[in-house]
Amino acid sequence: MKIRNPREFVRDIEGLPTLPNLYTRFRQKIYDPKSSANDIAEIISADQAIVSNILKIANSAFYGFSRRISSVTHAIVIIGFNGIHHIVLNTTVVKMFSGQTQGGFDLSRIWEHSLGTAAIAKYIAKKKEQKNFEEVFTAGLLHDIGKVIVFKYLPDEFRAVMERVREENIPIKEAEAREVGVDHTEIGKCLLEEWKFPESLVRAAAYHDNPVLAKEKKTEVSIVHLANVITRAFEIGSGGDDLISPCNEDAWNHLGFALEDLDDIAAHVDEALRECAVFKDLMG
Repeated sequence: MKIRNPREFVRDIEGLPTLPNLYTRFRQKIYDPKSSANDIAEIISADQAIVSNILKIANSAFYGFSRRISSVTHAIVIIGFNGIHHIVLNTTVVKMFSGQTQGGFDLSRIWEHSLGTAAIAKYIAKKKEQKNFEEVFTAGLLHDIGKVIVFKYLPDEFRAVMERVREENIPIKEAEAREVGVDHTEIGKCLLEEWKFPESLVRAAAYHDNPVLAKEKKTEVSIVHLANVITRAFEIGSGGDDLISPCNEDAWNHLGFALEDLDDIAAHVDEALRECAVFKDLMG
């Protein structure tokens, strides 16, 4: 199957799960300026799995709070609406696309790569003193969501893509373009737009390989780009091929890092992964 219009393809995927009703109501409420922590907690409490995940993450090294958080309302007050939003969003999306094996390739390897990118992106965001580090983390986690869609809904094409990658030693984007007609960045962009996700997440999915195109969200996308390069260099999970792309010069200059900053980020990779290890539970 060759895709000519990725937006129509995403809309027409048979069996593609829609966002759960709870998340839809949660998102509406969290953007309502009149909403209180109790209002948000009331919606979340309808799903005990999400409650459990929120409390695990709130009490994990991801946030590093010194005192225990024992209720959803307390977590919302301490973490804030934005942080809770991204915990719920991450929980929802990853559970919708739980792991399986296709043609000898385990989907969990893509998620492991994505989690590594997210963890390193969070560290870089904090190093850059970005206040929206949860959003940057989510952008890293979902940057390869288009690969997940090809894996799950175009299994024959995915196997052909992986075979071409192995035989010709080419980037997965190039193999996707040949076998699918479009690559995962276009599919991921259309999916996240269809779900009306924040612009930073859409642009990270679309432009993490070429951040110069991201425009107003260039900082967030440049962080995800650099984190993706580092994750590949450290061979964390799999991006679908074994090639390590060089860091985009424009993205590097935009972030304003020096070589010693890269050494520092590399030295903290294991620490970043440990801090975010709680998210592995979402990918089981």
